[in-house]
Amino acid sequence: MPRRATLAIAVAGLALAALVVAVLWLWSRGAPDGVPGAVNVTLLVTAGSVLGVAIVCTLLWAFLALKVFHPLLATVREAALGRAAMAEAGLDPLARDIAALAGHLGAARGTATALETARAADPTRRRLEAILRDLSEGVVVCNREHQVLLYNRVALWLLSGAGEVGLGRRLFEAAEEGQVRDALETLLETRELEADAAVRDTASLTCTLRDGTRLDARMALIGDASGEPEGYVLTLAGAAATDELPAPAPRPEFYDFDLFSRPAPSAATGATPLRDLTFVVFDTETTGLRPAQGDGMVALAAVRVRGGRVLSGETYETLIDPERPIPASATRIHGITDATVAGAPPAEAVLPAFRRFVGDAVLVAHNAAFDMAFVSRKAAACDTRFDMPVLDTLLLSVALHDHATDHTLDGIAARLDVALPPERRHTALGDALATAHVLVRLVDLLIARGTSTLEEALAISARQTELRRQQAQF
Repeated sequence: MPRRATLAIAVAGLALAALVVAVLWLWSRGAPDGVPGAVNVTLLVTAGSVLGVAIVCTLLWAFLALKVFHPLLATVREAALGRAAMAEAGLDPLARDIAALAGHLGAARGTATALETARAADPTRRRLEAILRDLSEGVVVCNREHQVLLYNRVALWLLSGAGEVGLGRRLFEAAEEGQVRDALETLLETRELEADAAVRDTASLTCTLRDGTRLDARMALIGDASGEPEGYVLTLAGAAATDELPAPAPRPEFYDFDLFSRPAPSAATGATPLRDLTFVVFDTETTGLRPAQGDGMVALAAVRVRGGRVLSGETYETLIDPERPIPASATRIHGITDATVAGAPPAEAVLPAFRRFVGDAVLVAHNAAFDMAFVSRKAAACDTRFDMPVLDTLLLSVALHDHATDHTLDGIAARLDVALPPERRHTALGDALATAHVLVRLVDLLIARGTSTLEEALAISARQTELRRQQAQF
């Protein structure tokens, strides 16, 4: 039960107790001789007075809770968000100053946003993106464990048809292992024997993809500061011209060099730090709200989040034939009609591909129970299991912001300064992207409050679920 509700009940309880004590005290004294009915009159007057005081106290408490305590708690919680953002930017002293000046919260949040924007606009990163984006050959950078650290859009185009490609995922989800492993081992062995770096650090190979496509490739070792090899660059020569490629997203996210030094978790275990996890944030659009009564999905979309970044280049999106008419009431929300999904695959054909996109990531959705209900009902029919951990941004918001009353996606986004373009709302990909940005901010808050692992975040969600179940019984 929220603390303010507990306090309100306590105030009402004290007032009632005072009323009972007053009545019993007056009754025990009895009426003065010769004054019939005096006790009854006195009791009525006293009871009315005490009851009036109780009502005034309760109304006063409600007013203070609404106008003073609630906004004050909201300010404190939002100040914590500002401090977390500033601390992440390396400005702890400034964060402490801002925390002491809650009245300047807006300025603090604006400063944090400006710092993040400046960091994202680093000229080195922009040059790297521009070079990689415009190369006519595919470029993939991997560490010694064959995890993808970087890719350009040509590589994504060449590899994505054969398997899943993404930061932190193994190259071998799209390419056959043998030739790549052999080339790396040859380079590592040659490095010990050859003095000429030009000979020892590069090799040619044929890279066979999982769909049977064969690509000419070159591999070059990447050394750390001491010259020891910590990964490799794989350059892929494809037959496609660059004008055949889809238009690149603005400021694509396609690198994570932290993977050179940070071992990836073997699985999404409870002890894994939240910062080291890969999340897949998804959303569905449906024909209605009752999957058990036959409502189905009409769209499914997802985006990957890793290292505190929304990877806008790693998305999944598809229309789905619900195999039933789409009601006009649903179309008014998401704009999808029967004509829109004509020819789209059914859910049973979509979910295995979506499962491959998810991989070993943690699934995330807003009001996840709703979306998982639709996914789970159809997954059983196509022998696909979604048994990975699932986080719910709604439950995390309730746990972190129990002072707030609005835990809709719009309400949380407004509280966390996450922009929701109106034209993208109630589209599967638009809502997935919005939820992903909300998740990044919520993870910052969780870590700032001492919740640093997946197990701890799941425990918070479970407590909120149990609390809601208990409240539903009253």
